[in-house]
Amino acid sequence: MKVLLIDTDTLQPQVVETAGGLQEWYRLVKCDLIDIVSRKIGGRYYDIIVDDEGLFKGGAKVTALDTQQQPLLVGNLVICNHDGEGGETSLTDEDIELITQQLVVLTEAGTDTPQRWLALNGVDY
Repeated sequence: MKVLLIDTDTLQPQVVETAGGLQEWYRLVKCDLIDIVSRKIGGRYYDIIVDDEGLFKGGAKVTALDTQQQPLLVGNLVICNHDGEGGETSLTDEDIELITQQLVVLTEAGTDTPQRWLALNGVDY
C-alpha cells in the first residue's frame, strides 16, 4: 500500500510503499507504542499512525496543528486512507496531493541554529 510519511528529521514528505502491519508502523514512526487516529485533512478523513507516547518524550516536535493552529500530534506520522472499518488502505495520488497541500514548515525559535520540520496544518476531527 502507498502511505505518506511525515518525518520530523526531513523537510520532505515521503511516499512509502509498504505491506503495513504493526511492526512496519513501529519502524516508520520510530516508536514502541502506536495509536491510529482518524482525522480530517482537507475535508477528507484519513488514518494517522502516531507515537502514542510522543508527548511524554523530551524534544517531541509538533507534526499536526488543528484548525485553530494548536498542537494536535507530535513525532513522525504515517498517513493512509480511512476505510471506515478500522483497516488502513492505500492513498491515491489525489490523496497525496491533497495532504501535501496542507503541509507547512515550522521553525523552532530562540536558538542559534533553529530547527525546521514539517507539520500538517488545519487537521480536524
